[in-house]
Formats: sequence, C-alpha cells, structure tokens
Amino acid sequence: MSIVIGMLQSLFVTLVLECLMALIMGVRKPFDFLVIILVNVITNVSINAIINLVYPDMKVIPLWVVVLIFEILVVILEGFVYMKAGVSAKLNVYIFSLILNTVSFLGGIILASF
Repeated sequence: MSIVIGMLQSLFVTLVLECLMALIMGVRKPFDFLVIILVNVITNVSINAIINLVYPDMKVIPLWVVVLIFEILVVILEGFVYMKAGVSAKLNVYIFSLILNTVSFLGGIILASF
C-alpha cells in the first residue's frame, strides 16, 4: 500500500509543480493544462510503477542511470505530445518539456528529503 501512496504523492507533486511552471511560462489555455495533466498522469504513473515494481528485482543498472534514461525519454515523449496537441508554449516544446520535468524532478527530490 505504501508504494501506491508514494506514487500518488509523486503524481500530485508533479502535477502541481508542472502546472505552476507552465502558468509562469505563459500557458493560459485550459486545453493546454489538460494535455499537461493527462500526459503527466500517463508518464509519471508508468515510470513510478516500473521503478517501484520492476527495478527492485533488476539492480543490474544503478538506479540513477535508470531514472536518467526514463527522464530523458519522458522529456522527448512529452515534448512530442505537446507539439502534436498544439500546446501554446512560448518556447520550443522540447525545451518547455525539459523545463517542466526538471522543475518537478528537483521539487520531488527536495520534498523527498524531508
């Protein structure tokens, strides 16, 4: 049960931080926020499920390497979705995705330290 709670907490932090950062970066359309929320629900839950349920049995690759690989893939995937959905980011959608994911990743690290 604690894995599920941890995953929900991670998702909540990600959604709050990424939506706030998108707002700061000039995103205003409700559709854009819906896309940001939906893509993050899919990617965040998927990655956390893999890391929490599959990685503990693997341990061949250091966790930081696994996380880095997934984060890079998420930035690319989310940038692609933002482009296809027409999210009105003022920056290149991949840079936009990188910024949002960096903020939520660092925010998660900071909150996890408490």
